[in-house]
Amino acid sequence: TSAPLALNQLNVGELLRDVAYDPTTGRLWIATNDSPAEIHRLNPATGVSEFSFNLTTAGFGTTTFLGGLQILPSGIASLGGTAVPAGSLLLIQGASSPDRIIAVNPTTGAVLASLTLNGVGQNYDATTGLYDPTSGHIFLASFNRSPDQLFEIDPATGAQLNAFNTPFDIFHGGMALDPVSNNFWIGSSTTNTIAEITRTGVVVRQVDLSAQGINGSEISGLSFH
Repeated sequence: TSAPLALNQLNVGELLRDVAYDPTTGRLWIATNDSPAEIHRLNPATGVSEFSFNLTTAGFGTTTFLGGLQILPSGIASLGGTAVPAGSLLLIQGASSPDRIIAVNPTTGAVLASLTLNGVGQNYDATTGLYDPTSGHIFLASFNRSPDQLFEIDPATGAQLNAFNTPFDIFHGGMALDPVSNNFWIGSSTTNTIAEITRTGVVVRQVDLSAQGINGSEISGLSFH
């Protein structure tokens, strides 16, 4: 057919590390694979970047980025000893060694709070992650374990509370909170399938996204609109 076909996609012209959606402003956030890495706030109607900032070694541990983005749905009582308000931009920074959890002012790009995961064996090389308001904990996925694992972290102290295997290998990946079931969704660039899992790692279901045009090595972020 020659009739136009509306596709639910946006070409931002970048290699993406993760994506986040802000339900208050209706804006998208992306992390690029540039050097230095850039964080952009996008108008989803046009793809135009309305605001951006670069990662610095001083603020983010390194100028490259591997990890997760999230607009906080609720505040964090303590991120390394500092309260963080809802609506802040959370970065799970797995490119630094050791990993860092960093909260950023979404208007200015200024760092509000930071937690370095510097305990024994805590160089996770996180490839995705999020803050979970239900438990009050950080969940992050690591690709440097065999098998790959998801870790539950206390945001106040950085202590590891739990760990369980992911349903598939993780390289680049994405995580999101389901607004209906309140479970997690996790995806990976190693598969076209995403999985809904509970906070203890029980797989609820898996969904193959091949019919939506996902064709291998493409999933590097997840977010609900």
